[in-house]
This record gives sequence, C-alpha cells and structure tokens, in this order.
Amino acid sequence: MSWDYCTVYEQAVCACGNGVVTREKHCKSDDWGRSEEHIHNEEIKCENCAANYHIEHRNGHHFLPWKGDWWDIAYLVPNGCSITLPTKPQYLPFEQTRAFEERAIASFTKEELADAVVDMKTHKYSTRLTLESSRELVGIYKRAHNSVKLSNIISAIESCIVKYDTYEWTCDKVKRFREEEAVILDNNKKQNDKTLSESFELKFETVHVDVE
Repeated sequence: MSWDYCTVYEQAVCACGNGVVTREKHCKSDDWGRSEEHIHNEEIKCENCAANYHIEHRNGHHFLPWKGDWWDIAYLVPNGCSITLPTKPQYLPFEQTRAFEERAIASFTKEELADAVVDMKTHKYSTRLTLESSRELVGIYKRAHNSVKLSNIISAIESCIVKYDTYEWTCDKVKRFREEEAVILDNNKKQNDKTLSESFELKFETVHVDVE
C-alpha cells in the first residue's frame, strides 16, 4: 500500500472581476480510499481586491456521507471584518476533567449539596434517593471513582461544602458566565452573518495538475 500525491493549481475570479485568486491544493490518496487535501499559497492577485479584502474560510463536516467528509468554502472578506468570530461555547476547566469536586461544585449550589447529603443520609441507598440532584451527584461520583457507595459520596460532598468558596467555578459563577457568553456569541453570529453577506464567495477551478 502506498500514497499517491498530486498538486492541483486552482484559481477563482476575484470580487471586482479584474483579477484572480490563486492557490495550490496538495492532495494524497491511497488504495483504501483514504485521502487528504491541504491548501497552500492562497494569494489575491488583484491590486484592488488585495487592498480591500482578505481570505477567510468556512468549513465543517457534511451530514450526508455521499457528499464527502468535509466542506470548505473560501471568501474574500472586507478588511477589518471577519466571518469566523466564535459562536460556540468554550469548554471550562471543570468540563475537561472527571474530578468529582470540580464537577460537583460547578454543577450545584452549596445549598443543593447540603440537601443532597440529607437525602442520602435519610434514604441510605442510591436507589432510594428522592432528589434529582442527589442522583446526579451519584452519577458524577461513579464516573470519577467507579463506585456508588453512599458513605464515600457523602464524605466527598461534605468536603465540597467546606471548600466551596475556594473554587473558581462555582455553580452561580458558571451560570453568570454562560449568560454573558450567550449574549456575546449571539452578537458574534449576527456579525458573522452580516459580514458574510458583504463578502465574496470564491469559486475555484482547476488550472493544472502535477502528479508526483
């Protein structure tokens, strides 16, 4: 099994129509149907457009498999603007760990943790818990320690309550952050859409292919 390589030279008419945008697409494929493409040396060869635009891409995965794995569209975007402002929530540190304390403190208020302790001490078995928060805490602990032993979970929750105010991401702080973030992301999406309407989609065509 070996890889086959080629370089595809492409060009597209620019926004004003008096020049072109050129690029090289480096491709490789093998006998198993695997392939890769990488864009290099993308260049605006138009004095007017080069002074007013820059190149940005929008890309993602196709939901329909017969259309391929990946789509990518290049645009000439007005300078000073962007079509790629963040629109997805960022991962916070506690979301990238299974550590019980970080996740418990970020997910529940101190009062909810205390209520869960009472629920667990009252009902003694994880299958008899009455609070949804209690059941969720059991799940978080199980993912972290592969155990649902309530005595250990109670001790861990009580430790969370003692340390609660020392953590950066408490439940209330996470909620405030997400509310503020949602406003920013919504504004970013609107700005992306506005800039996209002012941008020029590049429709590349093959000029020449070099096969290695």
